[in-house]
Amino acid sequence: MQKRAWWDVAVGVTALACAFLIWLDAAVIPGAPKNTIASSSALAAFVVAYAVFGRWLIGCDAPVAAHVYLGLMTLIVALGCAADPNLSVLQAMAYPLIGCLAPGRIRTMLAWDVVLGIAMFAGLALGPAGVSAAAITASLSFVFAVAIGLWIWRIVDWGAERAHLLVELQAAQNREAAAASDAGAVRERERLARDMHDTVAQSLTGLVMLAERAERQALRIDASGALPETLRTMESAARETLREIRSLVAESASQSVEDGLNEAARRVAARFDREAGIAVDVRFDEVELSREQQVVLLRCLQEALANVRKHASASKVEASLRAVDDVLMLEVVDDGVGVAQGRGDGFGLSGMRDRVRTFGGDVTLESAEPNGARLTVTVPTRSTTAADVRGEQVS
Repeated sequence: MQKRAWWDVAVGVTALACAFLIWLDAAVIPGAPKNTIASSSALAAFVVAYAVFGRWLIGCDAPVAAHVYLGLMTLIVALGCAADPNLSVLQAMAYPLIGCLAPGRIRTMLAWDVVLGIAMFAGLALGPAGVSAAAITASLSFVFAVAIGLWIWRIVDWGAERAHLLVELQAAQNREAAAASDAGAVRERERLARDMHDTVAQSLTGLVMLAERAERQALRIDASGALPETLRTMESAARETLREIRSLVAESASQSVEDGLNEAARRVAARFDREAGIAVDVRFDEVELSREQQVVLLRCLQEALANVRKHASASKVEASLRAVDDVLMLEVVDDGVGVAQGRGDGFGLSGMRDRVRTFGGDVTLESAEPNGARLTVTVPTRSTTAADVRGEQVS
């Protein structure tokens, strides 16, 4: 208890009780052993010492001053008990004040409890109460005070321990929040890297190939008029790349499927045909998809076509999307050299797998019959978020 107002009330009530007992002895019980002036002076000294000195020490870290005050208080209680046994009631405040003000650990409190108990016994024994009454009163008071003091000390200790644990918990939560923020930043960088690879990198690759074609046509002084068409295609591709960069910066990549996955896939296929000269047959069934699923499947189609352009040496590609039971299946099949010729599992495929696994799906790459390769992307039909997947893995 560190609130001085509560101590003020407790000391005031105790002083009033002692004053009433002093008056009762003097006015109502004739012949009772008493020393009214001495007992009243001791009571007044107890109240003044608390008001001037003890009250200021509550909640303060002043060990020397605390020892001085406790010594003065013990002396006043001893003199008061010697003047009037009724002032033994002052121990009801003296012992709690020792528990509140005794500096250091519990041993200091117990030492002052012993000192106060001896002082009370001496005061009562020297006064009209007698040795027997003094011994009984001082002993019972000391035992009760020590028991209550130890209990209160344990409660205070328990509270301090809980406060320390709370501080540690808050610090751990702050560290966890910082780690989660860092992890979120890392995931966002990885997502941006995948998006850049799936969009801008592929577009720039197409621009390079178109530039090489234009260079060859210019060197041959192509009279067929194909060079202007090539340059117009390069301009269109450059504009598309600029649009994709702005889309990524604005974090609105999902707008690419605003008019539906089927239409977006046909645009990707048409552009791939213009840039790489490889026909793409798109056969997408009409299935109900969330926006996030449409985006991830479109990105997978782009990455699959990019792999065909880089590694397959194919002449045609078939892309299909269908629902099989509770699974969406995207297949991209080419007639190129196949997986056995060393088509890599580089950043593109690993990024595709990371993206698809966010929705609980998977990606496989295998040889197709009679030649070429087949890339299969499977995604659950239900809308599954990354948090759902993590929760399922934990459970």
